[in-house]
Amino acid sequence: MLEDIKKKIKEDNPHLADYDIKDYQVWDFVRLNEELSNCRKCKGIDNCPNSKRGFSPILTNSGDISYVRCKYYLKEIDAKSKESKLGLMYMPKDVLDARMDKFDLNTDDAENRKKCMAYLINFINKYEEGNFVKGAYIFGEVGSGKTFLLSAFANELIERGHQVIFVYLPDLINDLKGDFEKLNEKINELKEVEILILDDFGVGELTGWIRDSILAPILNYRMSAFKPLFMSSNIPYSSDLNKVYFLAKYLKTKDDNDPVQSKRIMRRIDALCTFLKLEKTYKK
Repeated sequence: MLEDIKKKIKEDNPHLADYDIKDYQVWDFVRLNEELSNCRKCKGIDNCPNSKRGFSPILTNSGDISYVRCKYYLKEIDAKSKESKLGLMYMPKDVLDARMDKFDLNTDDAENRKKCMAYLINFINKYEEGNFVKGAYIFGEVGSGKTFLLSAFANELIERGHQVIFVYLPDLINDLKGDFEKLNEKINELKEVEILILDDFGVGELTGWIRDSILAPILNYRMSAFKPLFMSSNIPYSSDLNKVYFLAKYLKTKDDNDPVQSKRIMRRIDALCTFLKLEKTYKK
Protein backbone atom coordinates (compact mmCIF):
# COMPACT_ATOMS: atom_id res chain seq x y z
CA MET A 1 0.00 0.00 0.00
CA LEU A 2 2.73 2.44 0.95
CA GLU A 3 4.58 1.68 -2.27
CA ASP A 4 1.44 2.45 -4.29
CA ILE A 5 1.09 5.79 -2.50
CA LYS A 6 4.77 6.62 -3.14
CA LYS A 7 4.33 5.75 -6.81
CA LYS A 8 1.25 8.00 -7.10
CA ILE A 9 3.13 10.90 -5.45
CA LYS A 10 6.02 10.55 -7.91
CA GLU A 11 3.66 10.30 -10.89
CA ASP A 12 1.98 13.54 -9.83
CA ASN A 13 5.31 15.24 -9.14
CA PRO A 14 7.95 14.22 -11.71
CA HIS A 15 10.60 16.28 -9.92
CA LEU A 16 10.36 13.75 -7.06
CA ALA A 17 10.93 10.75 -9.34
CA ASP A 18 14.41 10.03 -8.00
CA TYR A 19 13.64 10.96 -4.40
CA ASP A 20 13.68 8.11 -1.90
CA ILE A 21 10.51 8.61 0.15
CA LYS A 22 10.91 6.89 3.49
CA ASP A 23 7.97 5.01 4.96
CA TYR A 24 7.72 7.42 7.90
CA GLN A 25 7.52 10.34 5.43
CA VAL A 26 4.64 8.99 3.36
CA TRP A 27 1.78 10.86 5.03
CA ASP A 28 3.74 14.09 5.01
CA PHE A 29 4.26 13.60 1.27
CA VAL A 30 0.58 12.81 0.80
CA ARG A 31 -0.20 16.23 2.23
CA LEU A 32 2.60 17.74 0.12
CA ASN A 33 1.05 16.17 -2.97
CA GLU A 34 -2.44 17.45 -2.13
CA GLU A 35 -1.24 20.97 -1.47
CA LEU A 36 0.89 21.10 -4.62
CA SER A 37 -2.19 19.98 -6.53
CA ASN A 38 -4.17 22.78 -4.87
CA CYS A 39 -1.51 25.27 -5.95
CA ARG A 40 -1.57 24.09 -9.55
CA LYS A 41 -5.33 24.67 -9.73
CA CYS A 42 -5.34 27.84 -7.65
CA LYS A 43 -6.86 31.04 -9.08
CA GLY A 44 -6.45 33.29 -6.06
CA ILE A 45 -5.63 33.44 -2.38
CA ASP A 46 -9.23 33.96 -1.18
CA ASN A 47 -10.14 30.29 -1.69
CA CYS A 48 -6.80 28.77 -0.68
CA PRO A 49 -7.46 25.35 0.95
CA ASN A 50 -3.85 24.71 2.03
CA SER A 51 -2.95 24.26 5.67
CA LYS A 52 -1.02 27.54 5.51
CA ARG A 53 -3.10 30.03 3.55
CA GLY A 54 -1.10 31.63 0.76
CA PHE A 55 1.87 29.30 1.11
CA SER A 56 3.12 26.59 -1.27
CA PRO A 57 5.00 23.53 0.04
CA ILE A 58 8.53 22.80 -1.17
CA LEU A 59 11.01 20.02 -0.52
CA THR A 60 14.28 21.33 0.90
CA ASN A 61 17.73 19.93 0.10
CA SER A 62 17.73 18.19 3.45
CA GLY A 63 14.50 16.34 2.61
CA ASP A 64 12.26 18.42 4.87
CA ILE A 65 8.98 19.96 3.74
CA SER A 66 8.96 23.71 4.01
CA TYR A 67 6.61 26.48 2.86
CA VAL A 68 7.11 29.61 0.75
CA ARG A 69 4.74 32.46 -0.03
CA CYS A 70 2.82 31.85 -3.23
CA LYS A 71 2.52 34.42 -6.02
CA TYR A 72 -0.99 35.41 -4.90
CA TYR A 73 0.13 36.02 -1.31
CA LEU A 74 3.05 38.12 -2.57
CA LYS A 75 0.63 40.11 -4.72
CA GLU A 76 -1.62 40.68 -1.70
CA ILE A 77 1.34 41.83 0.41
CA ASP A 78 2.44 44.15 -2.38
CA ALA A 79 -1.03 45.68 -2.63
CA LYS A 80 -1.19 46.24 1.13
CA SER A 81 2.28 47.76 1.10
CA LYS A 82 1.20 50.17 -1.63
CA GLU A 83 -1.96 51.08 0.24
CA SER A 84 0.08 51.77 3.38
CA LYS A 85 2.29 54.15 1.43
CA LEU A 86 -0.58 55.82 -0.40
CA GLY A 87 -2.86 57.53 2.07
CA LEU A 88 -6.21 58.04 0.38
CA MET A 89 -8.38 60.68 2.00
CA TYR A 90 -11.90 60.66 0.60
CA MET A 91 -10.66 59.10 -2.65
CA PRO A 92 -11.94 55.85 -4.22
CA LYS A 93 -9.57 52.89 -4.07
CA ASP A 94 -9.63 52.54 -7.84
CA VAL A 95 -7.06 55.34 -7.76
CA LEU A 96 -4.63 52.47 -7.12
CA ASP A 97 -5.29 51.12 -10.64
CA ALA A 98 -4.22 54.26 -12.52
CA ARG A 99 -0.95 53.97 -14.45
CA MET A 100 1.05 56.61 -16.28
CA ASP A 101 1.34 54.48 -19.41
CA LYS A 102 -2.47 54.47 -19.60
CA PHE A 103 -2.68 58.26 -19.78
CA ASP A 104 -3.83 58.91 -23.33
CA LEU A 105 -1.51 61.28 -25.20
CA ASN A 106 -3.21 60.83 -28.56
CA THR A 107 -5.83 63.57 -28.21
CA ASP A 108 -6.48 67.05 -29.51
CA ASP A 109 -4.69 68.35 -26.39
CA ALA A 110 -1.62 66.18 -27.00
CA GLU A 111 0.86 69.03 -26.54
CA ASN A 112 -0.32 69.95 -23.04
CA ARG A 113 -0.68 66.31 -22.03
CA LYS A 114 2.86 65.50 -23.14
CA LYS A 115 4.12 68.57 -21.31
CA CYS A 116 2.41 67.48 -18.07
CA MET A 117 3.67 63.92 -18.43
CA ALA A 118 7.22 65.08 -19.13
CA TYR A 119 7.16 67.37 -16.11
CA LEU A 120 6.03 64.59 -13.76
CA ILE A 121 8.62 62.13 -15.10
CA ASN A 122 11.33 64.77 -14.75
CA PHE A 123 10.14 65.45 -11.19
CA ILE A 124 10.55 61.78 -10.28
CA ASN A 125 14.05 61.59 -11.75
CA LYS A 126 15.30 64.81 -10.17
CA TYR A 127 13.61 64.16 -6.83
CA GLU A 128 15.16 60.72 -6.54
CA GLU A 129 18.57 62.29 -7.12
CA GLY A 130 17.99 64.27 -3.92
CA ASN A 131 17.08 67.57 -5.54
CA PHE A 132 14.20 69.80 -4.50
CA VAL A 133 11.83 70.09 -7.42
CA LYS A 134 8.66 72.14 -7.58
CA GLY A 135 5.43 70.21 -7.60
CA ALA A 136 2.66 71.13 -10.01
CA TYR A 137 -0.64 73.00 -10.07
CA ILE A 138 -2.50 71.27 -12.90
CA PHE A 139 -5.58 73.16 -14.02
CA GLY A 140 -8.29 72.42 -16.54
CA GLU A 141 -12.02 71.86 -16.81
CA VAL A 142 -13.83 68.74 -15.62
CA GLY A 143 -12.94 65.72 -17.76
CA SER A 144 -9.49 66.90 -18.79
CA GLY A 145 -7.74 64.03 -16.99
CA LYS A 146 -6.19 65.85 -14.02
CA THR A 147 -7.21 63.34 -11.35
CA PHE A 148 -6.26 60.29 -13.43
CA LEU A 149 -2.82 61.70 -14.22
CA LEU A 150 -2.08 62.58 -10.59
CA SER A 151 -3.41 59.17 -9.46
CA ALA A 152 -1.04 57.44 -11.89
CA PHE A 153 1.77 59.69 -10.70
CA ALA A 154 1.03 58.79 -7.07
CA ASN A 155 1.19 55.08 -7.91
CA GLU A 156 4.54 55.53 -9.65
CA LEU A 157 5.87 57.28 -6.55
CA ILE A 158 4.74 54.63 -4.08
CA GLU A 159 6.14 51.86 -6.27
CA ARG A 160 9.46 53.64 -5.85
CA GLY A 161 9.04 53.64 -2.07
CA HIS A 162 7.81 57.19 -1.46
CA GLN A 163 5.06 58.13 0.99
CA VAL A 164 2.13 59.97 -0.59
CA ILE A 165 -1.19 61.35 0.61
CA PHE A 166 -3.81 61.90 -2.07
CA VAL A 167 -6.79 63.87 -0.75
CA TYR A 168 -10.05 64.98 -2.34
CA LEU A 169 -10.02 68.45 -0.85
CA PRO A 170 -13.75 69.33 -0.92
CA ASP A 171 -14.67 66.27 1.16
CA LEU A 172 -11.83 66.91 3.61
CA ILE A 173 -13.07 70.47 4.15
CA ASN A 174 -16.66 69.32 4.69
CA ASP A 175 -15.45 66.74 7.18
CA LEU A 176 -13.40 69.27 9.12
CA LYS A 177 -16.33 71.68 9.26
CA GLY A 178 -18.27 69.06 11.16
CA ASP A 179 -15.47 68.01 13.51
CA PHE A 180 -13.04 70.69 14.63
CA GLU A 181 -11.24 68.19 16.88
CA LYS A 182 -9.83 66.60 13.71
CA LEU A 183 -8.50 69.88 12.40
CA ASN A 184 -5.00 69.91 13.89
CA GLU A 185 -4.54 66.16 13.40
CA LYS A 186 -5.46 66.26 9.72
CA ILE A 187 -3.52 69.44 8.99
CA ASN A 188 -0.39 68.06 10.65
CA GLU A 189 -0.71 64.89 8.58
CA LEU A 190 -0.93 66.91 5.36
CA LYS A 191 1.89 69.21 6.40
CA GLU A 192 4.35 66.44 7.19
CA VAL A 193 3.74 63.72 4.58
CA GLU A 194 6.59 63.31 2.11
CA ILE A 195 4.54 64.16 -1.00
CA LEU A 196 1.07 65.72 -0.88
CA ILE A 197 -1.53 65.75 -3.66
CA LEU A 198 -4.61 67.95 -3.24
CA ASP A 199 -7.30 67.04 -5.74
CA ASP A 200 -10.03 69.42 -6.93
CA PHE A 201 -8.91 72.58 -5.19
CA GLY A 202 -11.42 75.31 -5.97
CA VAL A 203 -14.63 73.27 -5.88
CA GLY A 204 -17.05 75.36 -3.84
CA GLU A 205 -16.70 78.78 -2.32
CA LEU A 206 -13.44 79.61 -0.58
CA THR A 207 -13.94 81.17 2.84
CA GLY A 208 -11.38 82.98 4.95
CA TRP A 209 -11.45 80.06 7.40
CA ILE A 210 -10.65 77.50 4.72
CA ARG A 211 -7.88 79.64 3.27
CA ASP A 212 -6.29 80.82 6.50
CA SER A 213 -6.90 77.85 8.83
CA ILE A 214 -6.47 74.93 6.44
CA LEU A 215 -4.63 75.97 3.29
CA ALA A 216 -2.19 78.53 4.73
CA PRO A 217 -0.59 76.34 7.43
CA ILE A 218 -0.15 73.45 5.00
CA LEU A 219 1.47 75.63 2.36
CA ASN A 220 3.65 77.53 4.84
CA TYR A 221 5.02 74.37 6.39
CA ARG A 222 5.64 72.54 3.13
CA MET A 223 7.40 75.53 1.62
CA SER A 224 9.71 75.96 4.62
CA ALA A 225 10.40 72.21 4.81
CA PHE A 226 10.97 71.80 1.04
CA LYS A 227 8.21 69.19 0.78
CA PRO A 228 6.60 68.71 -2.65
CA LEU A 229 2.99 69.69 -3.28
CA PHE A 230 0.75 68.84 -6.23
CA MET A 231 -2.69 70.29 -6.84
CA SER A 232 -5.43 69.83 -9.40
CA SER A 233 -8.01 72.52 -10.00
CA ASN A 234 -10.62 73.76 -12.45
CA ILE A 235 -9.46 77.31 -11.68
CA PRO A 236 -7.03 78.71 -14.28
CA TYR A 237 -3.79 80.27 -13.15
CA SER A 238 -3.39 84.01 -13.14
CA SER A 239 -1.64 86.32 -10.69
CA ASP A 240 -3.91 89.19 -11.79
CA LEU A 241 -6.44 90.04 -9.08
CA ASN A 242 -8.59 91.87 -11.61
CA LYS A 243 -9.31 88.78 -13.68
CA VAL A 244 -12.59 87.05 -12.89
CA TYR A 245 -12.46 83.40 -11.82
CA PHE A 246 -8.74 83.02 -11.93
CA LEU A 247 -6.62 81.70 -9.07
CA ALA A 248 -5.58 85.01 -7.55
CA LYS A 249 -9.18 86.26 -7.68
CA TYR A 250 -10.46 83.05 -6.08
CA LEU A 251 -8.00 83.34 -3.21
CA LYS A 252 -9.33 86.81 -2.37
CA THR A 253 -12.45 85.64 -0.55
CA LYS A 254 -15.77 87.47 -0.37
CA ASP A 255 -15.37 88.07 3.36
CA ASP A 256 -11.86 89.50 2.94
CA ASN A 257 -11.28 93.13 2.02
CA ASP A 258 -7.53 92.88 2.56
CA PRO A 259 -5.67 91.37 -0.43
CA VAL A 260 -2.49 90.75 1.58
CA GLN A 261 -3.38 87.23 2.70
CA SER A 262 -4.56 86.15 -0.74
CA LYS A 263 -1.31 87.45 -2.25
CA ARG A 264 0.65 85.59 0.41
CA ILE A 265 -1.12 82.32 -0.41
CA MET A 266 -0.55 82.97 -4.10
CA ARG A 267 3.18 83.37 -3.49
CA ARG A 268 3.24 80.08 -1.55
CA ILE A 269 1.56 78.20 -4.38
CA ASP A 270 3.88 79.85 -6.88
CA ALA A 271 6.92 78.81 -4.80
CA LEU A 272 5.72 75.22 -4.48
CA CYS A 273 4.20 74.57 -7.90
CA THR A 274 4.77 74.90 -11.61
CA PHE A 275 1.54 75.75 -13.40
CA LEU A 276 0.44 73.25 -16.06
CA LYS A 277 -2.68 73.27 -18.19
CA LEU A 278 -4.88 70.43 -19.44
CA GLU A 279 -7.79 70.86 -21.83
CA LYS A 280 -10.88 68.69 -21.99
CA THR A 281 -9.86 66.13 -24.59
CA TYR A 282 -11.27 64.33 -27.56
CA LYS A 283 -9.49 61.45 -29.23
CA LYS A 284 -7.95 62.14 -32.60
